[in-house]
This record gives sequence, C-alpha cells and structure tokens, in this order.
Amino acid sequence: MKILIIIINNIYVEVGATSNRWRAMVEGLAKNGAKVHLVFLGGFSSQKEFEQYGGEGEIDNNISYFYSNTLLTKSLNVRRLNKYLLPLYIHLKNVFNIKKYLLDKEFDYVFVMPKLDCFRIFDSIFLNSVFKNTKLILELNEFQDVMNDHSTNPLQTYRNNIELKYLTEIILPRVNVLITMTKTLETYYRKFTIKNSDIVYYHLPMSVDLSRFELVNDNVECIKPYIAYTGSSSFSKDGIDILIKGFEKIAISFPDLRLYIAAFWESDGSKMMQLIDKSEFKDRIIYLGSIDRDKIPALLKGAEMLVMPRPDSRQAQGGFPTKLGEYLATSNPVCVTCVGEIPNYLEHKKSAYLANPSDIDSFAETVIDALSNKKEAFEIGLNGRKVAEKYFDKDKQGIYLFDFLKKQMK
Repeated sequence: MKILIIIINNIYVEVGATSNRWRAMVEGLAKNGAKVHLVFLGGFSSQKEFEQYGGEGEIDNNISYFYSNTLLTKSLNVRRLNKYLLPLYIHLKNVFNIKKYLLDKEFDYVFVMPKLDCFRIFDSIFLNSVFKNTKLILELNEFQDVMNDHSTNPLQTYRNNIELKYLTEIILPRVNVLITMTKTLETYYRKFTIKNSDIVYYHLPMSVDLSRFELVNDNVECIKPYIAYTGSSSFSKDGIDILIKGFEKIAISFPDLRLYIAAFWESDGSKMMQLIDKSEFKDRIIYLGSIDRDKIPALLKGAEMLVMPRPDSRQAQGGFPTKLGEYLATSNPVCVTCVGEIPNYLEHKKSAYLANPSDIDSFAETVIDALSNKKEAFEIGLNGRKVAEKYFDKDKQGIYLFDFLKKQMK
C-alpha cells in the first residue's frame, strides 16, 4: 500500500495535538507495511529544521518526506506574508515542485490535511490528472466551522470561510474514505456526502503512543507536589480560566500544592496571565509556555493529578482532546469535565474523575476529593490506563486502519 500525505508542516518538528495525531496515523500505517510519503507545504519553521531535514529524505524505511516549499518562515510576519499576500505564488511553487516530485510515482491513496492550502493542491494536481483514480482520504477531528471562534483578524476569518466552502462543496463530494475522531462528527458530515456513493466512513478515536509514558525518568524540574495541565491558553476551548479559578479553591486545602500549566499561546493568553497575576496564589501557579514534546511525559508522570476543565462548547461536542489520552497513559488520576463523547469511555470514580463543565466549584471539589483519597485515586488512575490501552493505543489503531484501507483497495 502506497500513501501520499499532503500536510502543511513537518509533524516531527511541530508540537501539539495535531502533530501527535498525524504522527500516530503515519507511524501506525508504516509499522504495518504501508509506504508513506509526506509532502510538507509550509516551508521550514527554523534554520535548525532546515539543517536537520533538508529538502527531502526518510524518517525510516517506510516513511519518506519532501518539502515542496523550501522558504524559511520562522517569523510570524513572514508566515502572514505568505498566507495573505503571496498565496498564489506559494501555491504555484508547490504545484510545480510536487508534480516534479511525483513523476514516475503511483499511489493507492492520497491523504489530505483539512486545510485550504492542501485542498487547493489536491484540486490542482489530482482532480483531472493521471492520479484521478487514486483514492482520497480525509480525516476530520472537529467541526471545521469552529475555526472562526479562534480568529484574530478579518483576513483569517475570510480564509476560514473559503476553507469551509472548499471542504463542503469540493472535497467532501469526492472523498473515498472519511475518517472522523468521533461518531458525532461522522453523523454531521454525512449530510455533505449524500450524493457521494463511493464514500466509506471510518471512526478513528484519539490515539496515544503508550510507550512514551513507560519507564519515564522522573527528572522534571517542577517542585512537588503539583497538579498539571497541558493544552492551550484558550478559555472557550480548554477552560483555562476555570482551571485557574478552581485552583484558588483547591490551594486553600493543600498549602504545598502547585499548578503547572504547559500551554501554547492562543488569543486568551493575555487574559490567562492577568488571572494568574491577580491570584493570591500566583506564586504557586507556574506557566511553562509550550514545552518540547519529549518533556511532556516527565511533567505528566510527576504530577499528583492531571486536569482538564474543558467547557461544553460546540468544539468539545465534536472533538475529543488528544491530551486526555496522554493523561490516561501515565496511570495518574485524571480530572476531566463531562463533555462530548468523554463519558462514552470514562466512568466517574472508576476510570477518571468527571466534573461538571463550566462549574468552578464542581471542578475544585472533584480535584479535592481525589487528592484527599490517594489510595482510591491511585486505583482510578490504573483503570484509566486500561481504558487508554483498550481504546486509544496507536499501535492497535494502526493495525485496524491499515486492514480497513487494504480492504478498500480490493
């Protein structure tokens, strides 16, 4: 099986839920024998990335990569220039280089990241070409229209709307395999594929590399005891405001406890820092920023508890938090809000602690309950790990997805 994947940035350089999910899919397929070719459209994010990866090469025997865009885009201003003022030039450059790269190559599937630039590449190269018989795979892990909730300027909103129209009117009617993270998403997107008789659907839950959280050295530079959070600084998506306000109630009962926040900066970042600065426990709330992927396991394993106060938003209803899989993989007790499809996998005080969404008191009381009953919390943490092994293990999911795609080729 040969698979071409068109994606924006190098998933072995980027840090975050998106790159983790793509790595899980890519490595799962490759481990089972698929030949995976990654095409990166977004250029190099740093000089270090350029020096390490060059224009093309191999990750291992079954995973190769190619940078169709070799521009260095390490600054935000350069990225904005490419995205908003030079999109046609970048697109034509990518099309030319990808066509050259694909000479004498054949693929069973082309896997397209759900981004506007990737959609346009597929439209330009694969729809009326020698590759027109290659099956198209699309993976969706959230409602695409929630992107505007995180827009920071009108141009971004404009692009998001074009992307959504491209998805629903051009891509979905042509998709052969639609992979969704939740059943909720599958149900929603079926209405855009009614006339697509060739489509098949596949439910791929959140994936986690369980081996990352085994035999972890407890060398994290955090003062114990602490509870930890990883994710974003968003209020609407991840409830970072609920976390900080809830910790103020928790901190009273546990005077030595600290909260470590490892979050990449989103539009609510400034408001998050203001909340921390105004807190009477600000010396015990430590913002780490966005930390390296390799440091995440030690941070999480060293915590007394892992927390995720996600609000009950449209994004939560459609998606599923990738970081929850990492939390569960540690065997530490987890406190998460009861939103979306999380209750389909986790049971309160059996495999996790489930708090009411957008409820500061419920969140704080749930964490206090766990920290006050460590023996019970320990058992619940072990059960959470079993849930991750059963449903979210990337190696098992890789086997299932590979076998599914193999059947579609017959």
